[in-house]
Amino acid sequence: MARSSWILFWAAHQCMQLAHAGLNSPFNAVQLLLVAAVAASSNPVIFGAAICSRLFSFAIAVPFVWDSYFWCAQTDAALLFALLPYAWASLRARRSVGDRQDIADVFHQNAGTARWQLSLFYAASGFWKINTSFLNPRYSCAPFFVFALLDSYLPGAATLSTKTLQVLATASAWMTISGELAIAVLLARKGWSHRLGVMLAILLHGGIAIVPPPNNAVPFSVSALTRVLLTIPQGLELLLEELRSTISPVTVVSRSASGLPGMMVLSTAAAAAAAATAAVMIRTHLHPAFSTEGPDLFVAMYAVLAVLACRALMLESRKPSSKVVVSGAGGRMRHAFFVLVAATYAFGLPLLGLQDLGSCNMYSNLRLHGGSNHLLLPTGLLQSSLHSARVHALGGGVVRVEATNSTVIDALYPAELTPHFRDSERLLLQRAGHGARMFSGGKARVLGIASVPPRPPDAPAVPFTVTALEFRRLLAEARAAEEAFSVSYARLPGCCGDESWRINATDGPRVYLVEDGRGSRSCKRDADECDADELAMLPPPRLKSAYILGCHILLWTAEICIAQRETLATLYGRLHIRQVRSLCSPFFLRMPLTGAGFFTCALAP
Repeated sequence: MARSSWILFWAAHQCMQLAHAGLNSPFNAVQLLLVAAVAASSNPVIFGAAICSRLFSFAIAVPFVWDSYFWCAQTDAALLFALLPYAWASLRARRSVGDRQDIADVFHQNAGTARWQLSLFYAASGFWKINTSFLNPRYSCAPFFVFALLDSYLPGAATLSTKTLQVLATASAWMTISGELAIAVLLARKGWSHRLGVMLAILLHGGIAIVPPPNNAVPFSVSALTRVLLTIPQGLELLLEELRSTISPVTVVSRSASGLPGMMVLSTAAAAAAAATAAVMIRTHLHPAFSTEGPDLFVAMYAVLAVLACRALMLESRKPSSKVVVSGAGGRMRHAFFVLVAATYAFGLPLLGLQDLGSCNMYSNLRLHGGSNHLLLPTGLLQSSLHSARVHALGGGVVRVEATNSTVIDALYPAELTPHFRDSERLLLQRAGHGARMFSGGKARVLGIASVPPRPPDAPAVPFTVTALEFRRLLAEARAAEEAFSVSYARLPGCCGDESWRINATDGPRVYLVEDGRGSRSCKRDADECDADELAMLPPPRLKSAYILGCHILLWTAEICIAQRETLATLYGRLHIRQVRSLCSPFFLRMPLTGAGFFTCALAP
């Protein structure tokens, strides 16, 4: 049976993920054995079992996973369904006479589905960034990446003029949007256009991979590039043949004739891995917060993948695929189904407010509660329409948390990452007119509170807004920790508003909750006792996974007072500091609570 080189890439990626997560459970050990067996044999039955085990691992972690996990789950699921007929044929071949199907046909048959899935993912990633906050150079997430690269790898970056830095801060958002939308359009096509799209994806994720902490999303780059390679099966087959000729036991003369290109590719890949790992490690160790970090093996893996992907593109351009894989009615239905799922996930769920965590809006500054800041489409429609339903899973409106001494809540929100940025990087951002502050409650949720620097004792608390359901969950977590705490909050009137509404508006008196950690509590609305339907008095949410994860950081500054006289559109653009994400999908209702999180920028002056 022919072996597909993509299986080897997939197996290497899964081994890295499992090693990074730790083999601390028998299930992880079983998964690793299945992945190793796949790499050794490429048997379609074992490959299908390995994909199933990884999909199950994803399902029990949902909804608290990054967007790359959703991308991988959908592309792997589509491949699994394409693989099923071949796995069944392989099982039958053990009992009767007949040729086994070539597993390489699976990848040619599935390439079109993977191409459209990834095109939709990249299109949504660029589309949701078309909002007033991401396009504003004072609060956009984009300059954090561009300026981190400048500060890390451009000698003399500190000598750049203020005007140049301002232009770069403004252009960074449009470069990001243009790049992601270009990749989406090109990946959906065939021929040289598609190969150009793959090359742009390699460049985009390469830039992300070499960003120093805390925004070093290298696993995301590795995951994305591994799935992009699904769309060039012919090039991967030719690459595997070339590498086989390099490492096969042939004579020196024969190897020098046929294996030289493969030797050059392997040497280049090894050199790129070493250089990229060393460069990122050096820049990482310059920051005191990460001075003890070891080498990031995901950087090395990405460098190897990038070199091999470039070689596969070269080979495919010289010898395009002539293989015609007939896809019957079942194949067309499978293709249509997974493309529809991808479109619903990428565009439909954020629009309705059914998913934010793990959707295609990472680092997008997209607002999903209290009104949308997108220039073309609304978001969070269900939350807006149900805001007056106080106990509904999607209702209850927006809550502003003004002060708390809870160690649990304070560790999760607002989770400011600013101390993890180098002073030189922050200085570049400030010179460009950027707020140079970032908040990410999602990082504390997914990676643990140790990944977020604690708030200094003398630092003032930063108020933030959350949805009512997320506030109830925070109270439940603080109570589960059996800590004595107090919190003051205010419910906001209506469903939507501007920054002045978030900062100042209240729907009735402020609420003061005091708990002793042993089940006794006092709840006051000014001087009156709280009603039974007050948020602080409601029981914890029953649907553990149906949580609205939303936080909006509020900073009282002189600029806010000045900007309040401006138009609503300008308020959204200038004052939007942080919008995090919401998740409440019926698909996830029965999933266990294993964590929580989202990763998004929260920037403020």
